[in-house]
Amino acid sequence: MGNRLGRLLASTGLIAFSIMFSISIVGPLLSSLAEEEGIPLGGKPNTSIGVIFALGGLALALAQAPLARAADRLGRRGFVLWGSVGVAASVLLIGYSRETAEALGLGFRVESLGWDASTVILAVARTLQGVAAAATWPVLLSIIASSTGGSRMGTAMGVFGASFGLGMALGPVIGPALAAAAGIHAPFLLSAALALASAAAALPLPRGVPGGALGARGSPRVSPMRDPLLLSLGLIAFTLLYAMGSLVVIYPRYMLDVLHMSMRQLALAMALASLTYALLQPVTGRLADLIDKRIPILVGHPLAGASVALAGLSHGTTSVYASMLLFGAAGATAFPAATAMVGLIAPRGREGAYTGVYNALLSLGVTVSPIAIGLIADTHGYPAAFSSVLPMVLAATLLFAVVAARRKASPSRGQGPQAGRTPPRAPGQRASAMRAIHHWPVGCEGGSRLFILRVRVTL
Repeated sequence: MGNRLGRLLASTGLIAFSIMFSISIVGPLLSSLAEEEGIPLGGKPNTSIGVIFALGGLALALAQAPLARAADRLGRRGFVLWGSVGVAASVLLIGYSRETAEALGLGFRVESLGWDASTVILAVARTLQGVAAAATWPVLLSIIASSTGGSRMGTAMGVFGASFGLGMALGPVIGPALAAAAGIHAPFLLSAALALASAAAALPLPRGVPGGALGARGSPRVSPMRDPLLLSLGLIAFTLLYAMGSLVVIYPRYMLDVLHMSMRQLALAMALASLTYALLQPVTGRLADLIDKRIPILVGHPLAGASVALAGLSHGTTSVYASMLLFGAAGATAFPAATAMVGLIAPRGREGAYTGVYNALLSLGVTVSPIAIGLIADTHGYPAAFSSVLPMVLAATLLFAVVAARRKASPSRGQGPQAGRTPPRAPGQRASAMRAIHHWPVGCEGGSRLFILRVRVTL
């Protein structure tokens, strides 16, 4: 890995870790924050906590596509920098919502919800956190996609995914521990400091798109929402994070209430899944660079769905640990390859538009999963709830396989690692059919040739 790419991945990795740490640290602390600060949650406190937490995920899902598309046009570094600053400000506002309401002299109440001004500020701050994070995550992916060659795209996305995964894994662990040791405000101060550090790390990032702020002239201007392969990859991400959300939010209740596991055993199970998912991604990303990138998706994604179904059928700690370990390994196999394919099919200058749609679907999956799985668990039981994930995952895998096979056999709109990634020809310049050979990128550059189809295109 070259020094330039290494520095880029170090910067983007630090930002991804900091942003995800700041997001994931909030959930486990909301209830304690409300209790210690005297923030009223109304007659249904669990519902209020769920709504406040979900506001951040919903804002993140809805804001990613438009913000990433705007970053393609206006310059990417500024979005990452100010998005990081916004995350720092919002996490401080979350931690000090009671103090903010008192400082502003706000004394109103929302009687229908049983909330007062501090609760409203908490909900608004969580929403702003989602919007600010939406200005960073997909834009970071677009920066990596536009700065990385196809032969190293999987490795780069694997390193990024590991940084993201570590932030997601450590936030819920460090937050409560730090709150117990240093007070409820300490985790929010740490998160704000990390977010500001990520803003500093954004300064060396490329300001715009290599080769032109608005992308290469002549790049396909097809809407990402009309690209079947992108949408099928987005569905892979949606169902993978849907499965993850079921394990992170609902499965702990199954472990505690049904299997009567201890908190230490629960923590070990969650650590097996999250750390395996994070730490394996650089390895599996490198593997995706050496083989057809469809293979890790077609293998890892169904295994991830199967692991969730097996987790719901587990009756002891050994089977729980095995299921969680399998999910971490399977998710780490599929995710870097899917993200790398998004970077490869995006036309130059349009990487943000593509990663924005992809990440929006991904975030939507983890947002709706706890609601849907919780509802099924309440009405049909835990085994049915977790088993319901597998058919969704298999359907998404089958759709991706069909779309990717059709796209390979009939490449359209010139998308691929070469599409939009070579400098535009001057007007009137002609290229012979023999020189204009494009490789469809469902395989890899420099890797296995078994799945690469060469198509002659006269330009």
